Amino acid sequence: MRFFTSLKNGLLLAVLLLAGQAMAQTNLLKNGGFEEWADGVPTGWKSASSAGNATLTQSEEARTGAYSVQVAGASSNKRLATAEMTLKAGTYTFAVSAMAATAEGGTVSLGYVPVTNGKVGNYMYQKADGKQVYTNLTDADWSDAAYTFTLESEATVCLVVMNSKNPGKDVLVDDASLTTPDGGLADGGETPDNPDQPEDPAASTFLNAPFSSGQDGFTIENKVLPTEVEQVWSFDAKYGMKATAYVGSSKTNYASDSWLVSPVVDLTKATKAVLTFDHAGNFFADITTDCSVWVKETAASDWTALTVANYPSNWTFVSSGNIDLSAYAGKSIQIAFRYTSTDEKAGTWEVKNVLIKGDGGTGTDPEEPEDPVKTVGQGTEESPYTVADVIKLNNPADKPKAWVKGYIVGYIKGKAYPQDALFEASDSVMSNIILAPAAGETTPELCIPVALPAGTVRSALNLKENPDLLGQPVTIYGSLEKYFGTVGVKNVSKYTLEGGDQPEDPDTELHVYTPAVTVESGAKYLIVAPLADAFKVALPISGKYGYLQVEEVEADKAGEIALKSRANEFEVTAVEGGYTIKASDGRYLYMAGTYNSFNVTEEPAEGHIWTIEPAADGAFRIVNVEKGKYLQYSGNYSSFGAYADEQENAVLPCLYRYSRDVATAIETVETADTQAPVEVYTLGGQKVGNSLNGLRKGIYIVKQGTTARKVLK
Repeated sequence: MRFFTSLKNGLLLAVLLLAGQAMAQTNLLKNGGFEEWADGVPTGWKSASSAGNATLTQSEEARTGAYSVQVAGASSNKRLATAEMTLKAGTYTFAVSAMAATAEGGTVSLGYVPVTNGKVGNYMYQKADGKQVYTNLTDADWSDAAYTFTLESEATVCLVVMNSKNPGKDVLVDDASLTTPDGGLADGGETPDNPDQPEDPAASTFLNAPFSSGQDGFTIENKVLPTEVEQVWSFDAKYGMKATAYVGSSKTNYASDSWLVSPVVDLTKATKAVLTFDHAGNFFADITTDCSVWVKETAASDWTALTVANYPSNWTFVSSGNIDLSAYAGKSIQIAFRYTSTDEKAGTWEVKNVLIKGDGGTGTDPEEPEDPVKTVGQGTEESPYTVADVIKLNNPADKPKAWVKGYIVGYIKGKAYPQDALFEASDSVMSNIILAPAAGETTPELCIPVALPAGTVRSALNLKENPDLLGQPVTIYGSLEKYFGTVGVKNVSKYTLEGGDQPEDPDTELHVYTPAVTVESGAKYLIVAPLADAFKVALPISGKYGYLQVEEVEADKAGEIALKSRANEFEVTAVEGGYTIKASDGRYLYMAGTYNSFNVTEEPAEGHIWTIEPAADGAFRIVNVEKGKYLQYSGNYSSFGAYADEQENAVLPCLYRYSRDVATAIETVETADTQAPVEVYTLGGQKVGNSLNGLRKGIYIVKQGTTARKVLK
């Protein structure tokens, strides 16, 4: 159940990814999100002909927003159909998200049917190699389906989602869209184009906040926040900044007053300025009064309301139109988006692409570039950045990797920083921590959030399993990039605690993996991309779907990999037609829909069978039988996916089989001979020198006279 309403027919990104388009297109469907209902039927989804024959009910299990439509199954095929629409000649992509309503699963197929004088013609379903295409569904997560078809001439049609008689169970459908690069609605005038951005009055950009990856420096000020509402404003990767005081779980509206406030905008050298933004919304008593935009000089306390020329009437984004800020030229200002609601009506407002452009220069003279940011550290292991350094660097565009030192002081339990920041260890989460410049620092503006990838890093540093780390120093190696909409660190692959090497626990064992040349049913393997600079080991998926993220490790000269945790293992089991691949958390990898990522489930599902065959140079070709896609490490995306074609900068995976455990404690054979020369060997018995200096990190056997010990470097 969702706890907010949402833009439902704006799934342009998903549609474009599925259809391979390059430019954004307008959704031609009305009520594609199934939010509006009348007489027990979703508006726009009742055909006058026999195109639709399924029993429909409103469901609160929605992918986005408050509702989806439940399509009843039966022993015969049942169809959800749109109302009749007349389309121009052109190419169209019909896309939906669907999920099984029960654990018994479900199957849908997309299509359309021409309607002439109220009578339906032949149903045209999506086909591949002459066979109808079906999308298999589970009740674990939503799957996406898309069908691209071409109309040679103008035609009246109904779009159809068939709930197949096999297995004939109820399915849920949400987020439907119809897009076209060259067609449109013949009976509704010209296809509406996305509103163009107004022409730039001049070259200077004073504020650019697309809200595509976070809050872009905006802060949230809640004037009225009911205890039942976690947050009014929140970031959504698809729809920008979103505000609502409607709680979907209880179907309750709450009175609220919440402001989304910009950072300071420097217009001191401007002679003219114009504000524009895109917004969408629905379910308001009066959106023109419930949603407003304000401005004030930075030093002032009073806000002044601005006039917004264009407001949306539904879930389609519209441009605000030009809002003149020339009265504030020569000053520093802030703008704010104010959302209000009542206990009778609490709509949803979505805002993105906020721009202030104009004549004149910005506050920084381009002829006098700012001095490079001065930092205390250098970002190296010997001289790591401080937390203050990372804040100064402010998410460099190239997302450099660097060492950062700080103190673990808390975690974020929620979706927003600093609103959901907790400076304690109780009831913690495992996916992130907060770093501070000092052990007792709890001022969010002086701290940074850090993402903990699944695997050894998460196991070692999360406060949920390691509450004693609260207030302790740590040095991490990761990429400096935006996290929770603010300055942060992600993709952490290395760490040290207590300012030194990884702590050596005499009771801890290391788990050793050796390269595999064949696969054996029941054995456990690491999935590894052996790159020139480092080995990339795949991590289990933390959510319900995604790509296999990686952890950077090193192999010793004998080709062995040693890890402190077995969390990165995947168990391979022979079944009819190939193998299953099960992660260490007990969930199986499978593929569904058209994506190149993976789904996971606790029981084997459709699309879970893989063939595994040796390839060149010790690699393996791992192919999903259902989709025909094979596992590759993408150098462009730094993760493993499964693709139909060879990817740019991609390598096939190698498999490293679990071999044995070794203790990290010193193993004394006899009394040490301190005068004897030192000899250093790999675990495989190969001598690599007379000192640990200059060797890569790993496990070595150090021999001196008649004494031998295992050492973790």
